[in-house]
Amino acid sequence: MSRRYDVSVNTNPVANQYAGPNTRIIEFSSPAGGGLISFFTPGDGTLRVDLYRLDGTVTVVTSVTAEVDMSERGTTAVPNSADQVS
Repeated sequence: MSRRYDVSVNTNPVANQYAGPNTRIIEFSSPAGGGLISFFTPGDGTLRVDLYRLDGTVTVVTSVTAEVDMSERGTTAVPNSADQVS
């Protein structure tokens, strides 16, 4: 069984070197899977967070009120749920 500290976060992955202006990319990984998270501030007072290159074993849980279709990325964001979606 994996423990919480089995998750590592790289705050300066290679992908971040190719990030555009106002963008920061971090990488997370664990024996159970990993992916990239991009933070983008377009300058209008908002923050956009994108998750991509996620392994099929990664589940994204958010507090949004409707399910977010991320099928093009191979996963689904599930609001307020810990259910595994593939």
